Amino acid sequence: MVETQDKSEDTATRDRLIEEIAARLGVRAERGRRFAELTSLRVGGEIDWVVVPETEEQAAAVAGALAEAGVAWRVLGAGSNVLADDEQHAYVVLTMREVKGEARFDGDRVSVSAGYSLPRLCVDAARRGLSGIEGLNGIPGTVGGALWMNAGAFGQEIGTVVESVRVARGGRVVEVPGSEITWDYRHTSFQDGELLLGATLLLPRDERILEHGRPADVLGAVAGVPLSAGDLYVTLTGCAPGIAGPQGNARGPDWRVLESDGTELYLRRDGASQPWRLAAVIRRPPNGTPWQAEYRDHQSGLPRTLRLTSLDAPGSSAFDLTLRLSQVETNVALEAPVFSVEVPRSASPITLDELRNARPGVRED
Repeated sequence: MVETQDKSEDTATRDRLIEEIAARLGVRAERGRRFAELTSLRVGGEIDWVVVPETEEQAAAVAGALAEAGVAWRVLGAGSNVLADDEQHAYVVLTMREVKGEARFDGDRVSVSAGYSLPRLCVDAARRGLSGIEGLNGIPGTVGGALWMNAGAFGQEIGTVVESVRVARGGRVVEVPGSEITWDYRHTSFQDGELLLGATLLLPRDERILEHGRPADVLGAVAGVPLSAGDLYVTLTGCAPGIAGPQGNARGPDWRVLESDGTELYLRRDGASQPWRLAAVIRRPPNGTPWQAEYRDHQSGLPRTLRLTSLDAPGSSAFDLTLRLSQVETNVALEAPVFSVEVPRSASPITLDELRNARPGVRED
């Protein structure tokens, strides 16, 4: 009984400290959140406290204040591929999800915060003709997570382009030269308890450009999937022109097939009282390769796994691609810069064959 009372008093003191730190530094401190709400795998129990800074300076100050107060904390980025148990987590989670801001480009350099999406950074860099991280585009998560583990793919590693890393030390933002960090295979010299805040990357410029390429040809060269812009829209959204409502052809009580203009949509539900959801799309374009998309692992009404395969295609044209979707946002307004590309004056041409052979994972022979 005495031990329970002491533990309760310790917890109450800790909670007051956390509330005071959050109020003093102007950051959100939330209770009752679960790891299942914050991770892509959607599993994990309740967390005592989730602290949400929005700037690198706030994150550094929070980490310093918690350490000074002797309060245990752990960092969480976007929550990609994090597996947490279903028990109570009796510590503070310092989430870097909102410490993202904007990627700031200056010539061949880019300064980016730890909470910034790594795939988005790869796209931002490619639009400016910068290279060195394009192979990392398929890695889910944030820049901070990529820095911590020296993320890499297709012969590229983020550590090779890091000029400096910003870390939290003594409650302040400190810049550490990339040359002082050990970048090993999926491991770095960062220590437990260090909080990564952001980095400056030095990216080599790729000044080759493909002009007047058809969208289907470009997508086929870059990703190995020869879909037109319209087919790509159908694949990612499940929306097909001329198809509306779940009437269609019944295939049992919980399946419907809707057909229109070479497109078949397969809808299913888990019971009469459950909503319909997209299970598969089959597309047979008049002058292209037939293909099929399967949607799996639905969470909150959205699929998290998409498998794209060709149908009846010869060996050289066949494809089988599985995509894992995370950090999905819907109905997001796209600003004009999304559709613009900066073309350097010194750019030289590249052909579709050269682009196809330069794709990560493709050998010229």
